[in-house]
Amino acid sequence: MSTFKKSSYSIGNESCVEISLSPDLISIRDSKNLNGPALHFTSLAYRLFIRTLTNGELHSPIRVAARQHSS
Repeated sequence: MSTFKKSSYSIGNESCVEISLSPDLISIRDSKNLNGPALHFTSLAYRLFIRTLTNGELHSPIRVAARQHSS
């Protein structure tokens, strides 16, 4: 497995993520919890995940559930 590298956007910020890149897998973890869970993506899934974040299409499950109940 590749080594994790801290995001350059995390400098001086308490909310840090680290990423590990390999040909078959991209992993993301919380830099404050090195032994905790990580998100693992194929290259395609990672690109779709980033596109979803960039487009603001990722919604909180709590907000979605609240909207469904109020309808």
